[in-house]
Amino acid sequence: MLRQALRYVARAYLAIAEAVLRLLGRRTPYGVLKLDIEGDLPEEAVEPRPFGWPRRQRSDYFNLLALLRWAREDPQLRGVLIRCGDVRVGWAKVQELHRSLTALRQAGKHVWVSCPHAGLQAYTVAAAAEQIALAPAGTLDIAGLSSEVTFVAGGLKKLGIEAELMQMGRYKSAA
Repeated sequence: MLRQALRYVARAYLAIAEAVLRLLGRRTPYGVLKLDIEGDLPEEAVEPRPFGWPRRQRSDYFNLLALLRWAREDPQLRGVLIRCGDVRVGWAKVQELHRSLTALRQAGKHVWVSCPHAGLQAYTVAAAAEQIALAPAGTLDIAGLSSEVTFVAGGLKKLGIEAELMQMGRYKSAA
């Protein structure tokens, strides 16, 4: 309860401070947020170095999601322009980015994505946008996903090898 009250007080203070700064001409109005999404998007922003000196600030996954949530709730923001480079993240992060961009569009914001080259993951993220721009010399490499399953039980049975399996937990079904 106290935490929620403190959040409301902090939001009110920041809103008043922004309004005063705009009235004084120190803040220019904005309408479009520009983002770069590329690389492996680590979950932590700064990696430790000797003597506690921080490294150069990199964009991280959780800050990116928080920024997209802020963009969805900001009434002054009209759209988001994303430059989507080589995205090297897992499919869970790709799906979460896609959902965040979809929620942004459902909130009435415009979402545009520009890709110099697009792989399957970058294209999946970009598919949530209303417009996708690919560079004229860029490539679109969407080969798809594949899966392979190897069955060895028959071969082991011919060799006379039998597996002894034990189920260790209620929901463990690997046996």
